[in-house]
Amino acid sequence: APHMPRVLRLFRTQGLSPIPSVPMTSHRSRETSPWMFSFRALEDSEAASYEYFALVGYWLRGRIE
Repeated sequence: APHMPRVLRLFRTQGLSPIPSVPMTSHRSRETSPWMFSFRALEDSEAASYEYFALVGYWLRGRIE
């Protein structure tokens, strides 16, 4: 899951030792396409961008180290 790095840091800041795991049902197969761009790639980019900005935001607010 794309939120895993952020969530792990939040738990560690609280003094916990989480063990990351992602259920197999969260993995979606990638369809092949002759086109360079796809809606799936846009979804992945949006999720990654959100998580990176959220990670920086949490760091700036002092929620994570």
